[in-house]
Amino acid sequence: MKIMKSILAVTLAASAISSATFTMAEGSVSANIGFASEYYYCGILQTDSSASAGLDYENGGFSLGTWVSDVGDGLEVDVYGSYTVEVGEVALSAGVTGYYYTGDTFDDTYEEVNLGAAWGH
Repeated sequence: MKIMKSILAVTLAASAISSATFTMAEGSVSANIGFASEYYYCGILQTDSSASAGLDYENGGFSLGTWVSDVGDGLEVDVYGSYTVEVGEVALSAGVTGYYYTGDTFDDTYEEVNLGAAWGH
C-alpha cells in the first residue's frame, strides 16, 4: 500500500508535466506519466492495472532515461541509455536497457543491448 501511495503521489505531481519537454542549454529533458488497465509485456500479463512515470534526457546523439511502473507486488524500474551517430544518410545507434524489479514474485533483473541502423531518415 505504501508503494501505491508513493506512485500515486509521483503520478499526481508529474501530471503537471505529462509528456512535457524542457529544453536546456545542454540538451533537453522530457517526462511522461500513464495508467494502463492491463499491463502486458511481451505477451505476459504483469498486472491488472498499473501507474507509470518516466524521465528522459537527450543531448546531441546521447540519451539517458528511466521508467517506473507498478507491477502488483513491487515496481519495475527500467534504466536505459543510447548513443546515435549520423554518417551521411545512415544513422547508427547502440544502447543498453536494464529491467529491475523490487518485488519477490514477478520477474528477475536482466539487461539487454540493442543496436540499430537507419537509412534515409
